[in-house]
Amino acid sequence: HKERSRLSICCQNWANVKYLFQIAGGAFSPKPAVDVGVVMFQPLVKPYIDLPFPIVNHVISTVMHGKKKRLGRTVAQLFPEGLKKPLTMKLLRVCRLPHDARPLDLKMSDWGLICRTYAALLSENPSLAVYHKAKVRLSLGAEPEFPEAGEPKYVETGEPYLESIHTR
Repeated sequence: HKERSRLSICCQNWANVKYLFQIAGGAFSPKPAVDVGVVMFQPLVKPYIDLPFPIVNHVISTVMHGKKKRLGRTVAQLFPEGLKKPLTMKLLRVCRLPHDARPLDLKMSDWGLICRTYAALLSENPSLAVYHKAKVRLSLGAEPEFPEAGEPKYVETGEPYLESIHTR
């Protein structure tokens, strides 16, 4: 399973992938450091994990980011700080996956369970859906959004920081 990657899982979800043949790197100019595999993709009538691409891609990208680490650690990255532990435990319990399994060892049926359970958690928790949308934007290459710079202020009162120093 060491060849398993986010790309291979996504490809398997939406297509039958058939390896055809290999081309030696020396056939190209400039010569790449690797040989090239030629594959054929035959789209599936219905994807294995029948959920919107942003959800499937986000879950697979996040969990595979630490593909040699344990599921408990990588699945936790799907959730905001205060909810990491309880939602990770819930997702793994519902999917009947061990906390110490590795993402590299998951079958497509396991990925389907993880994605569907995550989608259900999003629909149950509106605030989690907001967190999910922000993380998906970043995983698709968007620039992080920062609040307008401006003058520093106290969060609690909105009072300008520098003014309060000079008047005290």
